[in-house]
Amino acid sequence: MLAVGKAAIMCNQITEFLRNHVIAPMLSQKTLSTQRRRPDLTEDSIASLLIKLALPAGIGFLFATLYNLVDSFWANQLGQQLGTSDPIDAFGAGGGYFFLMLSCAIGINQGATAMMTNALGRGDIAAARNSFVQALGLGLAAALILAIAGIFLMTGILEARFADRPEMVAMALDYLVPIYLFSFSFMFLLTANSALASQGDFATLGIVQVTAFILNCIFDPLFMLGWGPIPAFGIAGLAIATIVINLIGVVVIFYRTLRSPLFVNLKFSDLAVDGNRLGDLVKQCVPATLNMFVIAAGYIVIAEILNAFGDGAMGGFSNAARLEQLILLPVIGLQIAVLAIVGQNMGAKKFDRVRRTFALGGGTALIIMGVGMLLVWLFHDVLSELFAAGNDSVHAMSNLYLVYSSFALLAYALVFIAAGILQGMKKPIMPLLINTVRLIIGPWLAFSIAVNFFDEPNIHVGWIGVIIVSWMCGLFSLVYVWLQIRRL
Repeated sequence: MLAVGKAAIMCNQITEFLRNHVIAPMLSQKTLSTQRRRPDLTEDSIASLLIKLALPAGIGFLFATLYNLVDSFWANQLGQQLGTSDPIDAFGAGGGYFFLMLSCAIGINQGATAMMTNALGRGDIAAARNSFVQALGLGLAAALILAIAGIFLMTGILEARFADRPEMVAMALDYLVPIYLFSFSFMFLLTANSALASQGDFATLGIVQVTAFILNCIFDPLFMLGWGPIPAFGIAGLAIATIVINLIGVVVIFYRTLRSPLFVNLKFSDLAVDGNRLGDLVKQCVPATLNMFVIAAGYIVIAEILNAFGDGAMGGFSNAARLEQLILLPVIGLQIAVLAIVGQNMGAKKFDRVRRTFALGGGTALIIMGVGMLLVWLFHDVLSELFAAGNDSVHAMSNLYLVYSSFALLAYALVFIAAGILQGMKKPIMPLLINTVRLIIGPWLAFSIAVNFFDEPNIHVGWIGVIIVSWMCGLFSLVYVWLQIRRL
């Protein structure tokens, strides 16, 4: 009950701050949006465009990351209550599988946004509506496959991989199975938002993400620890909180979508299945989904290898990786901005602006990550303590990862900006290959050496190897993009 009381006080403070400094400005911006000229990606100042486009994208990712950190915090609190690291390790082991499901939703979102934006650009409203319908059908099919095959496969993998920790596996499945059963809600939420994004409405999702974070601060302890008639669900409570919040988001996003200009004078013919358009949608979705799969698979590979380094290793990595993602948010926002600017200027054949975008976007990312590297290196102990208080093994592993990760942040900046440039140039294969090496092949080799070539597993060797691979990929990305731009 003390934990719930502390959560309520913390939530009230957060709610007041967000209401005054985040939600109110976003609503005000949404009200005035029709009075402002939309950014011209082929004419406006590149510096101003990077700010205008990167800021809202970064805010969205910020609250998504904060949402995950709240889950990590309460999983760690449950572990302290039970006197074991099983809850946070289970949450860490399940994180990659959760992201695999989310990868499908993000891939469909990006493909649908591309299709609808293109159709609206040429004035074909009917095609945009029909693309939305095809995307909903594709999302539903993906959700059904995940709910059936996904649960079966991940159960077998977790039980085989962690056969010596059945309690931890049971907790991981308690969290993952409900998430996968309700995977359709993630598909519908992001697909519906693609219709809003294609019309330039980014405020609605932003408000939903801020509200979701606030609700998660309340619902996580409520469902995990129980209160009044609500029983304590343990780690499954984190999944229940996410499902409830997500379903609320689906209702809000769909309501806004169906009331948007895109669906004025909707015709029954707009809802028909179109095989050709569905095929085009799949072609758009597959590369984006595969790239997200690689990121998720890399997380799973590292998390499962860390099982060899004892209790708390996976949970510590999971916590630190979420903190690292928080630090990378400005660069992720820049990557999205760079992609949009380069894409339009490539189409307009304004190659000088492509070169300037590469120089300014890359330079800005390196400066931001240089500051981030310094802050993480100086305050790694404080940062790792935030979500591992009272759990020495988790804290030690989080602390260790943040120390090594700080030396790779500049390399990550190079990889992210290069990926945005190449995707804008319609060259998506190389970023996929680079991420495969950086996130799967490289870490697997590094930790294989750390585990198999020493008398005892040496985690320091593993992380040093990961840093070396990251810098190799970062420098290769820089040179490759420079060569591609020289050919323009």
